[in-house]
Amino acid sequence: MPWLQHPSFTIRKEIISQVTPQFVELAGSQERLEFDYLVLAMGVSRQAPIGVSASTKDEFIKDLERDHAAIASAKSIAIVGGGAVGTELAADLMTDFPEKDVTLVHSRDLPVPGPFMEEFRQGAADILRKLGVRTLFGQRVVNEIPADTCPEPEAPEFSDILPELVDSVKRNVTIETTSGEKIKADLVFNCLGAKTKAPIVDLPSSTDEPTFTPNGIRVKSSLQLDDPKYPNIFAVGDMCNRAHVKLAGAAVSGGRLAGENIARLITAGAEGGAVELIESRPPKVSMKLILGEKHALIQGKDHVVPSEEAIHKCAPDIKLGKAMRSNFIDTYPVAK
Repeated sequence: MPWLQHPSFTIRKEIISQVTPQFVELAGSQERLEFDYLVLAMGVSRQAPIGVSASTKDEFIKDLERDHAAIASAKSIAIVGGGAVGTELAADLMTDFPEKDVTLVHSRDLPVPGPFMEEFRQGAADILRKLGVRTLFGQRVVNEIPADTCPEPEAPEFSDILPELVDSVKRNVTIETTSGEKIKADLVFNCLGAKTKAPIVDLPSSTDEPTFTPNGIRVKSSLQLDDPKYPNIFAVGDMCNRAHVKLAGAAVSGGRLAGENIARLITAGAEGGAVELIESRPPKVSMKLILGEKHALIQGKDHVVPSEEAIHKCAPDIKLGKAMRSNFIDTYPVAK
């Protein structure tokens, strides 16, 4: 990406085993990288294939080809979890493979839980059914019965740090729901909630409040850790608890805000003056769902864009080309 090719950047592709108040430790070599300021932007973890385990483009393409082959050869597919990920996956599967039996199991009455309008969530459910997805809403999976007894594969190295390295797809199983219904599936995709990076972050709280909440590491509106002991440590994106819905736009603007605040702290320290830090604003409640090639839904601040209009507002490559070409600093300005 052009905006990363700056001579002041040093990029290290490593796995982090520990974050402390003074240094970051690398898993393979135990090398320690000391810092004056630190930005935690490690996101959250999902097991593969929803979470990406590949570390290069070639590895990623091989993973996609492997998963595509497994999907193509399956007759029945179950998806557990009807958030945005599970909903889009179900729609994509039925769009590309309309002859397959696709079942979505979700614990809520409608898909895509969160602070979204009922019109938006009901619209997603209607599109899924229109595409032919069998939806089991208001049900949870309580049991998985494998067709064959196979030994558990050996866990990859560093999988305790990176759950993305563990393949969560179940093959040839029967899942049982809370209603007692049993669904036999050649493949089962787990699209349930993500995990924080709490196990590797060794930053003990100096207050009565824990460092981590169920929604992420606690931060102030400046995106500094919400602990007077760590004014030089920031957290942005899915890592932090600012955004109730983990979305890319909030992560990008948060990254820039953290950078600007660090620059202000450095300048104030050099000049011996007071510092006024920029405060982040709560993210807007908005979401774009791309449900196969012909359907989409967009929720704005207080309205829902219907599918026939929303699909024309979605780039075929999900704006990947724009992201590769553009400067994100200009694309996502921070409100001051």
